[in-house]
Amino acid sequence: MSTKINVSLIQFNPASLQAVDNGLRMCEYAEAEAKQGANLIVFPELSNTGYIEPLVAGQPIADGTLHPSQFARKLHEAAATLDCLLIESLREIAESHRMHIVAGLALRDATQRGVLYNSSVLIGPDGLLGVYHKIHLWHCEKLYFTPGRRLDVFDTSLGTLGMQVCYDIRFPEVTRILSLKGATIVTSVWAAPFPVDKVLPDSDIFRHRAYTRAME
Repeated sequence: MSTKINVSLIQFNPASLQAVDNGLRMCEYAEAEAKQGANLIVFPELSNTGYIEPLVAGQPIADGTLHPSQFARKLHEAAATLDCLLIESLREIAESHRMHIVAGLALRDATQRGVLYNSSVLIGPDGLLGVYHKIHLWHCEKLYFTPGRRLDVFDTSLGTLGMQVCYDIRFPEVTRILSLKGATIVTSVWAAPFPVDKVLPDSDIFRHRAYTRAME
């Protein structure tokens, strides 16, 4: 018997490097969407820290007070660990409502000091089910993050789930490998760091890429 999946896609603008405030907002959104019947909630890329700066190499940090090295230090401080309060809080929500959460997070390596990943985590009613580290780092992400090396799938009550992050979706082989490993659901979390007063050249670009990977 197949399980009906009610997916909630959360779109919000996390405050830069404000992990505590962003985490509280994530929990509020998750609780509200779960009460509306969602059994899979998906949060954007780097939801806990906001997107990285500078967007273009050589440019200053937006607030004008931080050097990139200082931003890197603060990013590391704001990043999550697998045993952090945010993940535990999301786990409690998932357990309470018997549902699943996929969240894009800046994540510290558990054993290597200073190593950060641009990650997607899968949380279910029974706890943390899976972690994926972004393999294809875009542009200035390479200044801060270490690329992942694994493409795994994870069994859930909704189906077998694989994860990718943003730029990964441009590479057909990522989705193909997940499919060959049995994924029936592939989540792709994104950040779109564009100024609020500017319009995307193609507002459907994300939808087009998702459709293409799904058809392939």
